[in-house]
Amino acid sequence: MHIPVKRMTDMLRERHEQRKSKLAEMIEERKVKLADHKAGRSLLVDEEHERFSRQVVNFGRKLEQLNSMSEAEREEMISHEVDMMERMRERESEMFRSDL
Repeated sequence: MHIPVKRMTDMLRERHEQRKSKLAEMIEERKVKLADHKAGRSLLVDEEHERFSRQVVNFGRKLEQLNSMSEAEREEMISHEVDMMERMRERESEMFRSDL
């Protein structure tokens, strides 16, 4: 199935926005769990507390990186992804033809 480049680009833009939303959601979930732990409502084991604390920082960094991208940087990243997908599709097509 061949997906037109325009549609692929639109899908990647949407995925980029969904990723930012998901990161923000995951940060909020971790912060709530940490706040519940601090308030004594729902205690976490040490490993969970450490993991959630790290994740808040790491997810926050990634979200900040995505939010600070200029439109040109974002479009360049999407263009690169489209190119990679096109190359993968060409290789798969060549493999399929060689199998026949």
